Amino acid sequence: MTLEYGKSRLLVPALLAASIGLIGCGGGGGSGGSGNTPETGITVIPERFDFGTITEGNEDQALPRQFIIRNEGTTSYNIEDIRVRRDNFDAFFLDRSGGSAPCGTRPFDLAPGDSCTVVVEFKTQHLPLHVGKFDGLLIAESDNPNIRTVGSTLAGTYEPIKSINVTVNQVNDCALPAPQAFQAFVSVTDQAKFPISHLNESHFTLVELESGPASNPLDVIDVGQVGDINLSLSIAMDYSGSITDFPDAVDNMEAGATSLVNAMKDNDDADIIKYADDVQAMTTEFTSDKDILKAAINNPPALDRDTAFYDATVEAIQRFDTANSTHDRKAVIALTDGEDTIVDDTEAALADAIAQALGADIPVFTIGFGEFLQEAQEDELQRLADGTGGLFYQPTSDANLQQVFQQLASLLFKYQYVIDFDGLSGKEGSSLGVTVEYVDKYGETLKADGDKTIQACSVP
Repeated sequence: MTLEYGKSRLLVPALLAASIGLIGCGGGGGSGGSGNTPETGITVIPERFDFGTITEGNEDQALPRQFIIRNEGTTSYNIEDIRVRRDNFDAFFLDRSGGSAPCGTRPFDLAPGDSCTVVVEFKTQHLPLHVGKFDGLLIAESDNPNIRTVGSTLAGTYEPIKSINVTVNQVNDCALPAPQAFQAFVSVTDQAKFPISHLNESHFTLVELESGPASNPLDVIDVGQVGDINLSLSIAMDYSGSITDFPDAVDNMEAGATSLVNAMKDNDDADIIKYADDVQAMTTEFTSDKDILKAAINNPPALDRDTAFYDATVEAIQRFDTANSTHDRKAVIALTDGEDTIVDDTEAALADAIAQALGADIPVFTIGFGEFLQEAQEDELQRLADGTGGLFYQPTSDANLQQVFQQLASLLFKYQYVIDFDGLSGKEGSSLGVTVEYVDKYGETLKADGDKTIQACSVP
């Protein structure tokens, strides 16, 4: 069995050895008494994986993770066992028949250069009475006399819902025909960015925020979830050198974007752009054809190594007017792993991107990932999302990107709220304020609010 892969950037053989408590454990290497390094043997990729935080009620949202068992030596080895060493709560479960090239029943021989796969799941369904961080080990044992035991450290966190966040994504200041109301799209999420579902009118309070302390109470007519309300979506993908140097990062980004396309409803449409030193449109226009979109995601761009993040974000916003998007509900997904290396003034570029998005009433959902992302860029991505009505996601690693895209799909295609309301004064510069308050099953009151500037109606 041969499986091509890109090595994870998260290589921690020393941590693994300490965790297992066995001399010679890790992803290969080590040293003998003479100081010579023995031949590399069996490795497990990735050598560390954190499933991130799963909140109560979202137990079925924890995605399984594929691990690669590979022989990087020049000698065939017998794989005697593959197992998971778990904590006392059995949080991690192993499927030896999972993945793209299943290892299957052991023992078995693994020839030089060959590899196979297993799948590990973080089974939060088993943890309703226990919360906190859970640790485990994926262990592979072989007959390699130098390094018999190798593996990967596992982690995952399970929490109750501790807090909620309210984000006003879009505000339609155009009166709807019947009833004569206005409309807003609102996201309500928990501390791990999972959407809060099953809220109704009683949970929402709306006001029009005017200049100063003044506010104008608004009448909530109806609250529902987006259901069949179609979406136009633009995905801006980072192909700068710090991404393309690591094939696994590219694979994870493309797999995540593909999963988002797969989640689209029949009449949703999307646009794909890629960027590095320049911005390259991968689709000629917004389309509902998923085959075209997935081909665009998999098609490598002709780009150099720099990072034109803000040019790409603005291009994604402007293409809604030039590339035939067809729906009033809109969103941009902008990914990056580092700072914009093209613009001279980052603050000016950030302000311009926010202004462009606000003028078009398009929320920008930002995703920052990878070890090169610095605190300054995290702050920029948070401000860009906050300033436009989007959300900022930061996965534990690029290997967790598919989890983020699943959360986005759940939010955008199922659980975003559409609120019909009345009573806007239409005063220039006012904002829509939305407060959500509800009592959870433990009797705790969770409350949060959000707001967004109301743009003038652009419909004739």
